[in-house]
Amino acid sequence: MFDGSFREELRNRWNERLQSMRIIGFIVSIALIAVGITCIFIPMLSVNLMHYIFASVLLAAGIFHIVNYFTIKTPFRSGGYLAMAIIQVIVALILFFSPSIVTIEILAFMLAFVSSSLRDRQNKNVELDTKKQILSALNVRNVEDVESEYNKYVKQDMLMQSDGTLSENTDVFSTAYEKEVKENNRFHVFVAEKDGDTKYIFPVYGTGLWGAIWGYIALNSDKNTVYGVYFSHASETPGLGAEIATENFQDLFAGKKTLDNGKIALGVVKNGKVNNPEYQVDGISGGTITSEGVNQMLKKCLNNYKNFLIKR
Repeated sequence: MFDGSFREELRNRWNERLQSMRIIGFIVSIALIAVGITCIFIPMLSVNLMHYIFASVLLAAGIFHIVNYFTIKTPFRSGGYLAMAIIQVIVALILFFSPSIVTIEILAFMLAFVSSSLRDRQNKNVELDTKKQILSALNVRNVEDVESEYNKYVKQDMLMQSDGTLSENTDVFSTAYEKEVKENNRFHVFVAEKDGDTKYIFPVYGTGLWGAIWGYIALNSDKNTVYGVYFSHASETPGLGAEIATENFQDLFAGKKTLDNGKIALGVVKNGKVNNPEYQVDGISGGTITSEGVNQMLKKCLNNYKNFLIKR
């Protein structure tokens, strides 16, 4: 059913995940051992058990985030994320070897200050990365000044109402569109101007073989013809499912139609099984589950906007 290269990639992926789980398990074990040793010697050391529990958890969390940074692709991955993880480890080690109350108070203040400083920078990095992805759906790629290019093309961040009309989003720029829909019932539509025509960009999100997948679909002013798309993923298999993030796959969507008799028809089918090329895109060879994840993502998310798409 699967060729040798697919089985080999699958085996390598599992080995990577197992190795990550072993590392995390080892970290947690060391933290628990540290707490256990503290419990045994607490009468001799005359220190607060909670102090060592806090240090152990902080150490485990810091090392976990460092491992996470190098093994899992995520839009939150940045230098600030790594720096915060390293600081967590350093603070935890200092707490282990210098358990005085003064030391704890000083380090707690430093950790809170650094965390607050890095959070703003990290949030800005996430915002810029989101805008860069929206631009990619407009076929504006490899930009240096993301903010300037975004303002050049994207004119409005709108919210779709239940009747299909649009109203301006007056809140701060959002980067978590799945959460916006599920928790706040807010459906974002970005209105852009490109090549002398109005474009509408819709966030989409779903699940692939190993984790989250997401992207943006840009439609022409007819609200039916695909102008461009952008897809990314958290941890799909390199050379297989991860191909959804390549321009070769994304370029296949240009010119496809979205609606067929009022229903969402745009989708991805199994490789070599396209029978309606006006609406369908060939899936990735060896990446069947990820391809189906993209298909379901398009169907489900675009269906949320159907009232807007069919409104004339």
